[in-house]
Amino acid sequence: MNATKEQIAKHLLDNNFITFYFTAEPEENSPEYHEKQYGLNKGFAKNVRRNMEKDYYWGWCGVNCVGILNGIKENSYIGGCSYESKEDFINNSGYVDDMKQEIANEIAERMVKLYDFYPNS
Repeated sequence: MNATKEQIAKHLLDNNFITFYFTAEPEENSPEYHEKQYGLNKGFAKNVRRNMEKDYYWGWCGVNCVGILNGIKENSYIGGCSYESKEDFINNSGYVDDMKQEIANEIAERMVKLYDFYPNS
């Protein structure tokens, strides 16, 4: 195979070959715990609670992104998220492109391994 994993991942993303799904999953620890444990600014938990009033699921969650390409499935997860909605996360979080890149890299790596495994490649 002449293409590198990075080239394959770029090709997959540039041509929208991967279908991505974003879902909010329950966050294990409370916003107050995160505020105290991670030394977040005072008022963090209060702001999270306000977001939860707007959208309970996206107000305090972990975000799971699943990417699928012809039955090959990979995911990327980030916890401790607080957004007004799914759209707010997608448009304003700054994490979406990184999550998609991580998934594309994993799929490309699997593709390279499968190609290398195939006899006479």
